[in-house]
Amino acid sequence: MSSITFKIDEAQKTLLEEVAKSQNISLEDLVNEVINNYLQEKEHRFQAARVYVRKRYNELYKRLA
Repeated sequence: MSSITFKIDEAQKTLLEEVAKSQNISLEDLVNEVINNYLQEKEHRFQAARVYVRKRYNELYKRLA
């Protein structure tokens, strides 16, 4: 596993620590979960767009045929 270092201000860090504590997980686990959720949602949006484009392409192809 790799590590990434990034800078956030103290207020953001404190807020993240409070959220992690309220969920009884470590700050690292919270950040990992947020990143994973973001990547999964990004993939979901891509798949939805792909389905939409394919549907529109098929409709256009039928009209042109």
